[in-house]
Amino acid sequence: MPKLRVGELDMYYEFRGQGPPLVMIMGLSGHAGWWEPAIVEDLAQDFRLLLFDNRDAGRTTGPPDPGPYTIRDMAADTAGLMERLGLGRAHVLGLSMGGMVAQELALGYPDKVDRLVLGCTTPGLSRGVPPSAEVLAELTAGREGRSLADLAASLLGLLFTAEWVERNSERLPVLLGRLAEYPIRPEAYRRQLAAIASFDPGERLETITTPTLVLHGDRDILVPPENGAVLARAIPGARLVILPGCAHALGYERPDLFTGAVREFLAAPQEGEDAGAR
Repeated sequence: MPKLRVGELDMYYEFRGQGPPLVMIMGLSGHAGWWEPAIVEDLAQDFRLLLFDNRDAGRTTGPPDPGPYTIRDMAADTAGLMERLGLGRAHVLGLSMGGMVAQELALGYPDKVDRLVLGCTTPGLSRGVPPSAEVLAELTAGREGRSLADLAASLLGLLFTAEWVERNSERLPVLLGRLAEYPIRPEAYRRQLAAIASFDPGERLETITTPTLVLHGDRDILVPPENGAVLARAIPGARLVILPGCAHALGYERPDLFTGAVREFLAAPQEGEDAGAR
């Protein structure tokens, strides 16, 4: 398994496809294997995808200090991995917590981000719209003593619409197996949750000059869709696309709409850019 030493971490990564680099950042407790295969296969036809495991998740180690860390620290991890791999500049796509990391990457390392795609994510503590108390309680519930089957069932309810789960019942064993692979340790899950809870870019979002696409599902109960609208208003020139009938796992539920929106955005010339430059 390919790993690189980045700061105090041993970070797992893999490349897929050929073309302009596209860094893909996964969300809370997830790892590179959580990406919907249809999305990876589609985008890999025209982009060189960098998939990796965030700190404390999957096959990437956690920091030796057991104390808390921040989303900014995770953005520094991403920038460090890009540096080690010789990626001077790339498109960046982040989902959920990965979208928070992507925001901090664009803020702290703007020279590394060509175009920015933020999926099902939040503008942070001061501007974000929280989920319901019931959803928040399920998300933050202790994981000690819970079976993988119980955790997987909880995850399905948070990530997908009930209609999608019913229509795709034959896919669930494979999907759940992929989600259960390399399970995050309870203490690592708590550290990632704490990083999310303290994330608050605030007015700094208005300084992002990177061309930005905001994607959100209109049925998202984990990060309500109002967050996408707030985020798109805060980032100058950002484009908002709402995917109908999609919950938090919008890439799984409508990979065609997801990749279509991403492709259109990455291919479109931006203001002041030669239409034939890409």
